[in-house]
Amino acid sequence: MTAIDHGRQLASIARDLAEQADRQSFAIRLAELAAKISNVAGSTVVHRNRGGLLNIDATAGPQLRDLAAELCAGTDGPLWAAVTGTSAIVLNRLPDERWRGLTGRLTTETDIRSAALFSLGGTERERFALGLFSDEPGYFGADQLEVLSSLVDHASIGLSLVLGRERVANLQVALATNRNIGVAVGIAMSQLRLPQEVAFDTLVRISQRSHRKLRDVADEVAFTGEVAV
Repeated sequence: MTAIDHGRQLASIARDLAEQADRQSFAIRLAELAAKISNVAGSTVVHRNRGGLLNIDATAGPQLRDLAAELCAGTDGPLWAAVTGTSAIVLNRLPDERWRGLTGRLTTETDIRSAALFSLGGTERERFALGLFSDEPGYFGADQLEVLSSLVDHASIGLSLVLGRERVANLQVALATNRNIGVAVGIAMSQLRLPQEVAFDTLVRISQRSHRKLRDVADEVAFTGEVAV
């Protein structure tokens, strides 16, 4: 494949991912495409939710399905490191000393012998990662990683677009179902000089930080006319 053909393939993948209806569809499609392009035994897409826990969004490959929950357990596994970091994590000889217990299970219970994990970015509160798993030791060499890094860059753009549409949809639903949320968003826009979406996100962060429901925060802002950031 020429460089031009490769670029066209990545652009087509980016469009495909960006057109997915929601994050779940995006994750399923990315897991399928990544496993196919890299010709690996399995792949998984996970995200750290607003509560600080890892969620499995999609898994491709039968060998991973039984172990997916264990891969996401706790805050000290390789997928957690990928979600919270920015650099690719390459494990070309499993089990890996850093996560011997968890990666040891991969080698004893499956044919998986190497892995590569990548951050996909996300939002301030939710971070995403892609994990790829091969049954060949040392599978993720420089050429393979270059292709996968390009795929991840394009996937990250698609994810940003999907999450952006999701955020707009959530805002529209909130404004349509609760009058005071609309009032509070307007106050935040005026007081903090923010566009509508950012003003809504600000109220959501206040809600999460104070462990109160969004409608209760909105009621308070509508009553006081002030946004306590």
